[in-house]
Amino acid sequence: MKHINLLYILLLSMCSLFGCKSNSSTPSTEPTGNLSGDVILYDQNCNTLTDNSGVKVDIEGTAFSAVTNSKGSWTISGLPAGSYSIAFSKSGYDTTKFGNYHFVVGGAGYFDKINFYQVPAFSPILTSIRLADSLIKGTDTTIVAARSGISGTFTNISWINKQLEGIVYFSTDPLVSPNNITSVVYSIAISASPNSPDFFERTPAFDLYSRGFKSGDKVYAVAYSSGCNISSYLDAKSGKYIHTGYGKIASNVISSILP
Repeated sequence: MKHINLLYILLLSMCSLFGCKSNSSTPSTEPTGNLSGDVILYDQNCNTLTDNSGVKVDIEGTAFSAVTNSKGSWTISGLPAGSYSIAFSKSGYDTTKFGNYHFVVGGAGYFDKINFYQVPAFSPILTSIRLADSLIKGTDTTIVAARSGISGTFTNISWINKQLEGIVYFSTDPLVSPNNITSVVYSIAISASPNSPDFFERTPAFDLYSRGFKSGDKVYAVAYSSGCNISSYLDAKSGKYIHTGYGKIASNVISSILP
């Protein structure tokens, strides 16, 4: 009996020094609610789809998520009140995020109905760039005017039945891209038809001068196809704006010296 008492005293002493965990747990009393929303899917021809399933909805920084059904509806149950970033993703589509969404517990919350656009499969190729008008001697005695501008063609355009569109970005940085915001100085839209995929777009030198380019600068250009909707969101982790709605394949980078 004496040995048992000594063991009991020893255990009490250890608990007082290091703490003892109870096997019983108290259920959380934090109030929660249900959050729901809807997603409408579009293909790269800007047509709505009949099946809107498979879009994953994530409450970033938590384990809460949902997947849309064929109607595009989704629901997340048991979500505590708070400020969240909500991400939507699906294969073939750009991830889109909505930050600082304030969810208030009290009945069922409705996020929104969002449109989700497929990333275009067609892609551009840049063939030439001229940053100033000039006169060029022809094969005979004729003199022809060469207009400043950028030219190229769209590829991978099977089953596209709409106007082909894209954007060319110009910079003094060879790593120019829509998501390298500090490098983008100037951009222009390009377009062509599926039956005639070649494009040419004027790029007058004075437009570049007005954007801060200087004579003698080496100007780099890269093109991306653009889909039915181009948008952007602020990524909370990087603190940068991410642009969505572009084709995943960038064109080749070409360059020229600004006169």
